[in-house]
Amino acid sequence: MRFLHAGGLLLAPDVRDMAPIADLESTSLHELTLPVPLDRTPELLTRGDRVTVLAHDSRDQDTWVAFEDALVLGLLILVGVTGLVTEAARIAVDGQPDFERWSFVGYPLSFLMPGSPELFHQVVWGIHAASFLAFLVVLPVTKLRHAVTSPVNMFLSPRERVKGAMKAMPNLMEADDLETIGAATVGDFSWKQLFDTDACTICGRCTSVCPANITGKALDPREIVVKSGEVLAASGDPVVTAPVALPSTITIDTDSLFERITSEEVWLCTSCRACDDICPVNIEILDKILDMRRYLTLMEADFPSELAKAFVAMENQGNPW
Repeated sequence: MRFLHAGGLLLAPDVRDMAPIADLESTSLHELTLPVPLDRTPELLTRGDRVTVLAHDSRDQDTWVAFEDALVLGLLILVGVTGLVTEAARIAVDGQPDFERWSFVGYPLSFLMPGSPELFHQVVWGIHAASFLAFLVVLPVTKLRHAVTSPVNMFLSPRERVKGAMKAMPNLMEADDLETIGAATVGDFSWKQLFDTDACTICGRCTSVCPANITGKALDPREIVVKSGEVLAASGDPVVTAPVALPSTITIDTDSLFERITSEEVWLCTSCRACDDICPVNIEILDKILDMRRYLTLMEADFPSELAKAFVAMENQGNPW
């Protein structure tokens, strides 16, 4: 089936038995999991209903609309607006020469400047410069850090491994110094896996193609990356800010990945690698999930009961059948 994205909506052109629009008013954000037909889109959009289809975001809405988000957007707007006003004041100071007509925003605004625009130009220029410097200060401590980390992450992506191949396991029959297998803490991840958490743009493309998430399961690939980053940020010394602020009701006391990620999420993955393929910044989500699976299986014996027969068969005859 072909789907169409429209803002926060995932729309399907030919879905039968869709609930009436009136029924959507009493449907919560996490309860609505049916695609919305294209012929109902205008009605939904004009009504302004909060409809997010096939999205199972476990975060509180106030987390996504955090103070840092408002700060970043405010600074971006302030830099842009003061830049245009500064240009208009400069044009007014220069006497509005004819060639400035090409400044199609600044030139008309220059006629709105006060009678003595010199002082006004200096003040607005100062605000413009200060807002830009403030933006540079908040850049590394907010989710916009990916503007720097994402290109670096793409450059450092491993290229020697065949696409789709799993990371090699240590030889368990010969190794005698292994304290743990897989990943249970952020320290068990490689530096590249940890860097992925800072490079994530939180765009949600991985979630949009995840077959487990699409069918209503609890797995959200984006959340795997974001939650790993939260544990990394909260357990470091010194503690730093995570790319997305944590809800005030959640605290992280250790460096265990399972402080934020449940074993259910890890085992719901189908290992299809759709999330890795669609990620625009080459984040390896499946590797993280497989490392956590290895820990749960080999160190905690925490795996779905359906796998028990396959494991016994592999032990006895070397194949899962």
